[in-house]
Amino acid sequence: MSVASERRRLARFLIRFDPPPQLMPALRDRFPQTTFIVAPDSSFDAYLPTCDALLTWKLTEEELATANQLKWVQWIGAGVENAPLQALKRRGIPLTNNRGVHAINIAEHVIAMMLSFARALPFLLHAQSGEVWADDEGRKLVREINGSKLLVLGAGNIGMALADRATALGQQVSLVGRTSRKVAGREQTVHPISSLSEHLPLADHVAICLPLTPETFGLFDDQKFEQMNLGSFVYNIGRGPIVVTGALTRALQDGHLGGAGLDVTDPEPLPAGHPLWKMQNVLLTAHTSGATPQYWSRGRKILIENIERFVAGQELRNLVNYDLGY
Repeated sequence: MSVASERRRLARFLIRFDPPPQLMPALRDRFPQTTFIVAPDSSFDAYLPTCDALLTWKLTEEELATANQLKWVQWIGAGVENAPLQALKRRGIPLTNNRGVHAINIAEHVIAMMLSFARALPFLLHAQSGEVWADDEGRKLVREINGSKLLVLGAGNIGMALADRATALGQQVSLVGRTSRKVAGREQTVHPISSLSEHLPLADHVAICLPLTPETFGLFDDQKFEQMNLGSFVYNIGRGPIVVTGALTRALQDGHLGGAGLDVTDPEPLPAGHPLWKMQNVLLTAHTSGATPQYWSRGRKILIENIERFVAGQELRNLVNYDLGY
């Protein structure tokens, strides 16, 4: 989707949150012809009808209906499952996201979880909290990720960043994406998600880096966990509803899975008393994998480039496909 020439005027840019201190001076200095308005929820509705573009992390269909002059929405996250995609499509309003900003930190997060399980850190930390020197059992639980097989679901920026780091640590990496394709400059082939059942039994570690779409909702159910290698580990840094929580819990309780690293859950937050809280082979990281002190140093580059592209009438970076949902 291209931005038509008549949309080149960018008079009022609305920002729906309190931005980091360094962002506003950079925007105002770079684009003096644009008025940047910071309007958190308390004042957002008053400015929405007259803005040309919007920087936000949430937007309802009802709010969109009042945005009479809106010509572009920049989402501050990568996942856009909560955006009014079809309403934006009907209006012909392009939606762009911050795809790529999280790749480094989320890849490091998954690596950290894999190394934690390999070195039995959840068990050993639990022993530490009870002042137990668990050397005998701890030695029996440790393993190496070098030489193990990692299946990465999602061949976008995060999946590729994870594949690079895992390969450097000696893992054998396979990639699964929406469709089969060769990746430019890489030896790996992306296998189609329709072949997932063929790859699950071969993996020691499975990392879910997929967006939440109608196709991925509930993807990991009892059948998928049964297909996974006995004693293997699963990691979800995508979205909670991609995994059926009950099915995951059962696979952990019956010993089929070796463990799970969950940055996201369904529901989220996980309710008090849920069995996953108490399992020593489960890491729950409270949706923190996307956090990084470098977020806006990266996100600012995408935003500035897209403002420049918008004003010039060029195609925007990180355009979201309304029908695919990412």
